[in-house]
Amino acid sequence: MMRPGFVSAILPERDLDQVLTFARAEGFACVEAMCWPVGKAERKYAGVTHIDVTDFTQAQADDVLARCAAQGVSLSALGYYPNLLDPDPVVAEVARAQLARVIAAAPLLGMCRSMGCVESAAGGVSLGRTPSCVFQGAAVKPTRSLSAALALLSLAAPALAQKGKPSPLIQPATLTFRCAYVPAEQLDPCATLDGIRSDGAAYAGLLEGQGEAYLELKPADGRYLWLDFRNGPTDYPGSRRHFDTLFLNSLILRTNVVDENGNTVDGGLRILVVGEESDARLFIPFNTVSPTGESIAWALRFYPTWPISDLVTVRRVSQTSWEIEATAADRAVLASGGRKLQVNESPFLMPFKATLTLTAP
Repeated sequence: MMRPGFVSAILPERDLDQVLTFARAEGFACVEAMCWPVGKAERKYAGVTHIDVTDFTQAQADDVLARCAAQGVSLSALGYYPNLLDPDPVVAEVARAQLARVIAAAPLLGMCRSMGCVESAAGGVSLGRTPSCVFQGAAVKPTRSLSAALALLSLAAPALAQKGKPSPLIQPATLTFRCAYVPAEQLDPCATLDGIRSDGAAYAGLLEGQGEAYLELKPADGRYLWLDFRNGPTDYPGSRRHFDTLFLNSLILRTNVVDENGNTVDGGLRILVVGEESDARLFIPFNTVSPTGESIAWALRFYPTWPISDLVTVRRVSQTSWEIEATAADRAVLASGGRKLQVNESPFLMPFKATLTLTAP
């Protein structure tokens, strides 16, 4: 299904939040966000920075995704259109270095349906979910010279591969939750009081290039995830929570496998051998509208760097499947706020188990 969107370069004077607000108000579903280096533009539409990918981290990516979710607008691509073959070697090197940063930022932001480089009419590169033109992380139209294609490929391959390893592979998968939502008047067949439940069927998800589980729900999908916030404090100081349970049809769910020191593990779920388990963060951003009409951005986190929360457990159960689990003792923190989502609303016990299964090993 075609989803209308626009390139954020047409709004150079607005920041990302203003761009997303405009997109929502005008009925756009997605935005291609410009990622030029911060600085003065030398030509029209160049030099626009709506996402600064300099030293970009997963925490920054999570913040961007939460802001997108708050407006119900997704990122379709990251845009950067320099001349990689500029005759000035200094200018060319600056362009190549920035493109490498854009490529590295793409999987952190869930640009995982193609992770390709698609050449634009202007001769630039757009990284995103375009479902074509993928070849070892890069592609160009045949109208460009072979030297241009080789230049792009030689740049993209090192950025997407680590120490000679193959480029990250994006694999379709299903995500199946242990328990489904059941109305209160019906008998619940689930033996556990899970706080995160499905709508009764498996979801179409992904195993990202970085080896993390990824799920995105949009209203047009006609699906929902049910969250139960009743197993926690009822009167948390300063809380703006106006719900006990939620049916969410617009959200992102993503894991982040970590080591014993809490550092991100390269390769994520893929590095686990069958029978091995590890700790992982879990992040679910979403938004609601309060009874007074206020739009509030939220994030549910199993993320100990935020107070009063724990990690989830991930384990590999076969060559093609993994379990993600929070026990009845694992705490999740609900955060609310504006741009930074830095207000701890309250901790909750939200047990669940979900199985990620590759559909195309």
